[in-house]
Amino acid sequence: MKKIIYTLSLFFVMGLLFTGCSKNSADEKGIFYSMEDAFSDAKKKNQNVLVIVTSNGDDELSASFVDNVINDANFKSDVSSKYTVLHMDFSEATFKKTVVNPEDDKKTQDKAEKFANLMQKNAKYASKLYVQTTPAAFLLTKENYFISELDLSQKVESLQDFIKMIDEQSETIAKVNQMVEAAKKGNSSEKIAAIDELYEYTQMMYRSFLSDLVFEVINLDKNNESGLLSKYLLTSADITSSEYFLQGNVDAAVKGYLDICQNEYLLPEHKQQAYYLAAYIMLMTGSNDYDECLKLIDESIAVAPETDSARSIKNMRDYLTNSIMTAE
Repeated sequence: MKKIIYTLSLFFVMGLLFTGCSKNSADEKGIFYSMEDAFSDAKKKNQNVLVIVTSNGDDELSASFVDNVINDANFKSDVSSKYTVLHMDFSEATFKKTVVNPEDDKKTQDKAEKFANLMQKNAKYASKLYVQTTPAAFLLTKENYFISELDLSQKVESLQDFIKMIDEQSETIAKVNQMVEAAKKGNSSEKIAAIDELYEYTQMMYRSFLSDLVFEVINLDKNNESGLLSKYLLTSADITSSEYFLQGNVDAAVKGYLDICQNEYLLPEHKQQAYYLAAYIMLMTGSNDYDECLKLIDESIAVAPETDSARSIKNMRDYLTNSIMTAE
C-alpha cells in the first residue's frame, strides 16, 4: 500500500503547467480515465460510478489489484457493464507520460500536455476523495454524490472478491440514490428537507460533493423558513473558500467566509466559525497583517463569547499575541 499525498501534489503542480484538453472514451474493458467522460457516461446510462485509484507498479497491493481484478477477462461483463468505471493511476510510469521533452516532435509534446491536464484534474478529484493510500475504490452516484468507500487495505485475491465487496454496499447504494431522487421532487420545503437528509447522511469530509445542493437550499430558502439556512451558508463558504484556496487565491478564500457574515440569518456560532476560519487562512498562508488577523479573531470571540469554541479561540489569540511580541 502506497501513501499517495506527495504523488498527488506532484501531479497537481505539473498539471498547472499545461492547459490542453483531453477527450477519452472507455477502453476495451469499459474503463474511463477522464472524470468528465465517466460522469457523462454514467448519466447517459443511469449508472453509479466506481472510482478506482492505483499506483500500479509502485506498490504491491496496487499491482496485485490491477492483475487480479482489472485485468480479469470478465471485468467488463461483471463490473463495467453495471457501473461506470473511472480508473485513476498515479504511478511513476503514469507521471512520466506528462513530461514534455524539448527534443520530442510537436505531436508527442501535445499528447504529453493533454495527458498532464487530464492528470491534474484527476489529482484534484482524488484529493477531494481524500485518497491517502493506494489502491482505493469509491462508489458515487451519477450526479457525483458520494456513496461509500470500499476497503482495499488488504489484498483482493480475485475479481469475484471485489464484486462481493461492491455487492455488500447494495443497501447503502440504494439508500443514497433514493435520497438523491427525493431531493429532486416536491415543493421547496420538501426538497430542502430531502437535501438535508442526504447532507446529514453524508460523511462530513465528503459533503463538498453536494455543493450544487447546498447552493440550491440557499436559493430556495432565502428567508430561512426551514431554519436551516445558517448551516448551509457556512457550508457554502467552506466549499467556496476551499476552491479558491486550491487555486492559490487566498484573498478570495478569506472573503468567502467574510461575505456570509453579512447575512442576517447566520447564527452567532456559525458567524464565530466564519470569522475564525478567515483569520486562520490568513495565518496559515503566512500573512503578516497581524492587526487584521487579531481583529477577525476578536470579532469571532465577540459574536458568541460563551461557547466552548470561544474559549479555544481566546487561547489561540493569546498564543498569537505572544508570538508577535516575541518576534518583535
